[in-house]
Amino acid sequence: MGCEEKYIPCGIVDKDTGALHISFGSSYKTSDFIVDILLWI
Repeated sequence: MGCEEKYIPCGIVDKDTGALHISFGSSYKTSDFIVDILLWI
């Protein structure tokens, strides 16, 4: 039907090492998306 899923980037920086973790997700609720990303790190 012409609908495409959009992926949203989320980046987290480790302040001790300066390492950047970038993940992409498709959740439409911001709080759910952030929790999902934190579970994977």
